[in-house]
Amino acid sequence: MTTMNRHKAGRACTVLVVLFTIGCSKSVETAEAATEEFRRRCARGAFSDIFLDAAPEFQKSANERDFVKLMDNVREQLGNCQSSKRSAWQAFAGTGGQAVTLIYNSEFERGTATEEFVWRIRGEATVLLGYHISSPTLRHQMIDVFTDL
Repeated sequence: MTTMNRHKAGRACTVLVVLFTIGCSKSVETAEAATEEFRRRCARGAFSDIFLDAAPEFQKSANERDFVKLMDNVREQLGNCQSSKRSAWQAFAGTGGQAVTLIYNSEFERGTATEEFVWRIRGEATVLLGYHISSPTLRHQMIDVFTDL
């Protein structure tokens, strides 16, 4: 490969990395907005709405009644989320859209927790694929509703 071809290939790779980073950044912003809507719904106790708007794979991993019961227990034991700080994120792109995982260290009214959200972003649609919360305050320590990704 000539020096000129290597420079062209290097520039092309740089452009691809920049475009991927911009795409991931937008996906993370979209997933964060969905997480904020999840929190608003939790504060209202709208757990059925969360479940019904989630991905079909999520709905197959638990039934609506059990999900609502789990989330009621979380709200009863921890209260509403007061603040959260994202500690990690991961984005994957595939033929079915993008999957974005966001992990937060969250402060609730009656304790702290680590929360993990997995969102599928396909076009303008963002749907919940998975939710996991772990807290020393919770009687069952962890609550998982995850799909097989």
